[in-house]
Amino acid sequence: MTGIPLHRRVARLALCTLGALLAPGLAVAEPDSQPLPPPIREIESPSGDFVLVLSTPDSWESRHANAELFAIENEVRTSLWSRTLPQEFGPRYALLDNRGRVLLLDEWIHVKSDTAAVVLDRNGHEVARHSFDDIQKVVDVPARDLVRQAHLGWWITLPPRLGPTLGTASIGTGGKLLLVHLADGQISLAQ
Repeated sequence: MTGIPLHRRVARLALCTLGALLAPGLAVAEPDSQPLPPPIREIESPSGDFVLVLSTPDSWESRHANAELFAIENEVRTSLWSRTLPQEFGPRYALLDNRGRVLLLDEWIHVKSDTAAVVLDRNGHEVARHSFDDIQKVVDVPARDLVRQAHLGWWITLPPRLGPTLGTASIGTGGKLLLVHLADGQISLAQ
């Protein structure tokens, strides 16, 4: 249970103990839980000119991550923007291109999300936001099949990758390849 605050561990232990008292002789399992993300994650652009830092300001008590984008020149980091992200416990995946554009995918926890794909520009402004339902419509696979096939989050089957020109990112889902265009945030299927 590393990473779970002490008060939550104590509450879980109390529930298991209470269950054992109410139903002696029955094994009482601890509730399922998703491990918390690391307290700090750094995502670097392919050129090394930018780095995105995802962090928790309060050991995940607020359930939201902070994101800060840095430009790197001569090994010196200069902050370009900082903001609190809407995804619970932050995004499952984040990509960063050589222009400082950010793609945030899915949520750390397994939930149907209104922030399944979010594109931010170099200044931290939201270019586009796509829900799970938006993605499901483009992929044209029943939602239950997308979720059933996913093993890297709620809807992702292959990890995201930047395209060869770095202007798009591809994500495997539902047996298809979804493209996110980083300039305008549009989503489409790979042909």
